[in-house]
Amino acid sequence: MPPRINLPGLELRKKSSIHSNIIDVNTGRRKNNIPSGMDATIKGYKYKSERWTSNGIYIDDEKIYLDVIKLNKNKIKRSMDILILGPGKGREVTFLKEELHKKNNIDTMGLTNYLSDDANKLKRKDYSPAVLNNKTVFEHFNHLNLVGKYDYIYSHLGPGYHTIYPEIVCLKAASMLRTGGFARIRVDNPKKIIEQVNDYLKSINEERKLEMNIDSEFIIIKRLK
Repeated sequence: MPPRINLPGLELRKKSSIHSNIIDVNTGRRKNNIPSGMDATIKGYKYKSERWTSNGIYIDDEKIYLDVIKLNKNKIKRSMDILILGPGKGREVTFLKEELHKKNNIDTMGLTNYLSDDANKLKRKDYSPAVLNNKTVFEHFNHLNLVGKYDYIYSHLGPGYHTIYPEIVCLKAASMLRTGGFARIRVDNPKKIIEQVNDYLKSINEERKLEMNIDSEFIIIKRLK
């Protein structure tokens, strides 16, 4: 039986001169003769070794590695609950399932469900709307049943980056975190968004509930209580 064609791999091959040398033009998967320890520079970041999931999907965002290290070191004994906002085809779902030492439950939420077959099998629940209309945009999404549910929330090119009010996205993501949990949300102007969120929290006397820091284009939100 011929191998399944990996479309994300073919797309990476088109966009990157590095990937054009290491991804097979016919299958979209890594060439067999490429050593796993080779160095590669992608988007200005130097990787000591390339990181591929078992189904041939390359993870090109180094920031999620930092979170995996932190999650693997935490003292949570139970299965972790994770939410991916804007999962696309689900590359982060596959990656987190493979890289986290502890068992974990991964939920997803996007504008619509574009998850690959592999990611659909790995995720626990997808909250993406079946029919997209202006009431299902994330700012209007009723998230009350998800409050205090997650240990980790990740969003690369999700609602924090593509919606009109990213400060609302950050506040909703923060409310869905358990105490001690953290979120990494990519936004267009992190400093401005943090100021807006802090202004709101001060107005309701809840500024001590969250800790927010900037890591390049991401906001790191930690729920303190």
